Amino acid sequence: MTQLPRITGDERVDRALAGLADLERAPVSAHVAAFEGLYASLEGVLAAAEEPGERGQDGTAHPSRPEREPEAR
Repeated sequence: MTQLPRITGDERVDRALAGLADLERAPVSAHVAAFEGLYASLEGVLAAAEEPGERGQDGTAHPSRPEREPEAR
């Protein structure tokens, strides 16, 4: 298996990726559940990053994405 980065710079992502460390020793039948759990964890991190007032690892606030205006037809 390809080596994963030990530190991504985001503690939440690092915790999610740590679950893959034992994947090589797990039976193949357990791989789907492991990847689904990783996906759910990363999806949660992304959703939290899009929330207004979310702070990055450096402690600075990240602006929320501006809402797009509906296109005129």
